[in-house]
Amino acid sequence: IVRLLANAPHLLRPVIRLSNALLAKSVIGRDVTEVVILWIANEFDIPYEWAEHEPMARKAGITQVQLDAIRDGELNESDFGDDQVLGVEFARSLLTEHRVPSELWARAVDRWGPAGAFDLTLTCGWWAGGARAMIEALGLVAEDA
Repeated sequence: IVRLLANAPHLLRPVIRLSNALLAKSVIGRDVTEVVILWIANEFDIPYEWAEHEPMARKAGITQVQLDAIRDGELNESDFGDDQVLGVEFARSLLTEHRVPSELWARAVDRWGPAGAFDLTLTCGWWAGGARAMIEALGLVAEDA
């Protein structure tokens, strides 16, 4: 995606900065970010995103059991940390119900503060929206597909 964005130089730097902020500087934790991104990749059938983020998730400490559970769509809460469960619950509500109930928003703010709740919201928006749109518009496929 980054190489292709070089064709739109006015967008390249802002997109890289947003992605980097969400991946490397988010207060929700890299493990939560990667679990949410992989949940999005699986839920919305974005194999390219899964292929890109699975190695990153492993580096963030996501186990094979967790990867299998996300891929199978059966997130057993006993296999995930509380923050990871909250991240997926938030993503599921936002992206499938198109809203985050005030109680769920409050739980995210209580856990990560307002900045973390916004990090999570933008993580969902970027990987389910912006990145997904580029992947689908350009017909990008995972190298192993």
